[in-house]
Amino acid sequence: MKKKNWFLLIIILTAGLLIAIVFWIYAKRIEQIENKMIRASISDHCVPAPADPPYFEIL
Repeated sequence: MKKKNWFLLIIILTAGLLIAIVFWIYAKRIEQIENKMIRASISDHCVPAPADPPYFEIL
């Protein structure tokens, strides 16, 4: 292969690696957000519902 072709191949592989890393980081963040939402929904079920606020009649 010519030197130019090797350079182009290295650039393409590097770009592909960077894209893969970005997608991996994005997937990890989504996974963390989903875990937080699951934990929040579980803790919401354990906490009793708040009582209705008092309503006062206007005289």
